[in-house]
Amino acid sequence: MSKDSVSNFIENILIILSNLPSGLRTPIIKKRLKEFNDFGQIEKKEIINNILKNYGKIERPKILNLFDSWLNALSEMDISSINSIFNSYLMELYLHPNELKDFDNSFILSMFKLLEDLPENKRDKLWNCFIESLLNTPDPKKFIKLIPSSNITNNLD
Repeated sequence: MSKDSVSNFIENILIILSNLPSGLRTPIIKKRLKEFNDFGQIEKKEIINNILKNYGKIERPKILNLFDSWLNALSEMDISSINSIFNSYLMELYLHPNELKDFDNSFILSMFKLLEDLPENKRDKLWNCFIESLLNTPDPKKFIKLIPSSNITNNLD
């Protein structure tokens, strides 16, 4: 499969998933996350880069629905799997900082709002894994400055 056809494939998957109701979307995402951890680094990088390249082609409310399902599915995984997934994404964002330019403040706030709205046990588990993964990047400050200050303060209490 060529890089363009892989990119189109990922785009189509994102569009299809974004149009599904949460009850159907979340189990599919959960299965894909488990599969993701079994892939090698090269495959993970390709998947992440294609997701980052294509997420902007989906309407903002639908991408947030996908992100919500992703968070819920992720929260049901074991901590080492969550850390591995977060680390994979953060390292790709670190290596390709231009991908962060499309993450405007309102989008980031919307993403953190979804995290805040999770039940406390899920939210705390994901937050702790995220911070651990973030601190394991070569330049954590690059990402920390993107986190709304209220989230840092609220989650340190």
